[in-house]
Amino acid sequence: MFGMSRFRRPAIAGLATIMFASAAYASALCPDEQAARQEPPADPSFCAKLDPVVRKPGALPLDQYEEALNQFIGHYCHRREGAGWKRDKTVRNAGPFMAKLENGKWGGTYQGSHAPVLIWYSPEMIGWLRQNRGEHPAAKPAPVPDGAIMIKEMYNSTPASACQVPDLMKLKPVEQGAAIMIRDSKGAKDGWFWGWYGWPDTGSGWRVDYPPALTNGPPFMGFGQYCLNCHASARDNQTFAALGNIKNEPGTYLSFLAQDFYQQQDFGTQEPVSGPAAAPLAVNSHLQAAATALLPPPTGLAMLPTSDPDFMAALNLGHLEAIPHELAVVTLDMPSQTYDNVWVRGEGPPASHAFATSDQCVGCHSAGGTGLQYEMTAPVPGATGPAGALYNFSPYGTWRTSPMGLAGRDPVFFAQLASETQTFHPKQSPLVQNTCLGCHGIGGQRQFAIDTAKGNTCPSYTRDMVDSVPYPADNPGAALSHYGALSRDGITCASCHRMV
Repeated sequence: MFGMSRFRRPAIAGLATIMFASAAYASALCPDEQAARQEPPADPSFCAKLDPVVRKPGALPLDQYEEALNQFIGHYCHRREGAGWKRDKTVRNAGPFMAKLENGKWGGTYQGSHAPVLIWYSPEMIGWLRQNRGEHPAAKPAPVPDGAIMIKEMYNSTPASACQVPDLMKLKPVEQGAAIMIRDSKGAKDGWFWGWYGWPDTGSGWRVDYPPALTNGPPFMGFGQYCLNCHASARDNQTFAALGNIKNEPGTYLSFLAQDFYQQQDFGTQEPVSGPAAAPLAVNSHLQAAATALLPPPTGLAMLPTSDPDFMAALNLGHLEAIPHELAVVTLDMPSQTYDNVWVRGEGPPASHAFATSDQCVGCHSAGGTGLQYEMTAPVPGATGPAGALYNFSPYGTWRTSPMGLAGRDPVFFAQLASETQTFHPKQSPLVQNTCLGCHGIGGQRQFAIDTAKGNTCPSYTRDMVDSVPYPADNPGAALSHYGALSRDGITCASCHRMV
């Protein structure tokens, strides 16, 4: 129930097609090429005012920071080559593209870690790459300096040759958006702020995370995000960035096998790279005209059976307008899972920091929640559609839809808790709440006890704390929001594994 909704939103659905995709595509001319150049504002002060803000993601609440970053990227402030920003030599593949002749028609299979990319690098990032990943790198790589930024624009065409247009400033990643990395060593233990950004005027599905969408999804951006499931394998600093990929830097950009010989494309010559000049793209006008590029739907990923139909019918959850008011209060007013985000801070976890939310685990411990699909799945019998559907038997998939995974959002529990405290035991209300939330809101209840214990006594953890949210920053519950996030996350793995 909640497990499925958590990841079925536009951003993640898009990632399902761009991360480790292996599907057949028909090629078309670059759909992301615009008629006009997509450039930053002519007034240099516009971006200059935003520069110090976007370089410190941990200095602002996420709702305020995203607004600033939206202005920065949305107005192409990262494309200021005159201000020291640099980009890749051209749009490049993130994996091989193999031609395939099937039923008399040419197509291809793209197996890239992302859609074709064009990455932009801030001056701080360029400086670090020259020192640590150039021809004579430092013996021991230094940490990437705080404030360094990489904006990975991703393009809706495979292979990359379709978008290697003469004027790369005419490109706009309309559907796939951009992945971002911003260095903030104090913000999180891994040292980066991660996110996905989509230009709001494109209908890509991106929006500032506050107020949260009705889809109840995780945030688009933040610390400790699932990007680490790949980036943790980088040789250092959680980045795969290479100096040779970048315009006017020595070397040639990373390339993969790209069997695009059958496509009808005529863009002239690629931008020259350092070393031998790139050969002109093949022009095969006698071959079939390129069809419209259609991304296949991502393989459906079903969680384990989520509920008993009779139980759901008894609650009338299929018809929200029919829910009694008392129950509607606890089910419809529960804060969005967008806010269930507690991570390990930059200084590392102190002994008293016992818990983090499950969104810190999903990148590695789910079989498909982030668009990745590996083992720990099984076909759903009788599933229909071109890609079918899969059960998610991963640790995250089996836990999220279990009673333990839903304990922090169980409407029956919260209705019963209201009865106990308001009707049956009002005088013992704090004690009852603290006792019941010791299981159903265990992460928040235990962390609160750890943080506030005095001698042998602990203040009571109450129902209103479960509803606390971080935004806006001046709301009464903001200071307690991390406890609410831990409680709503349910009985997580760490709830038991941190006992000792």
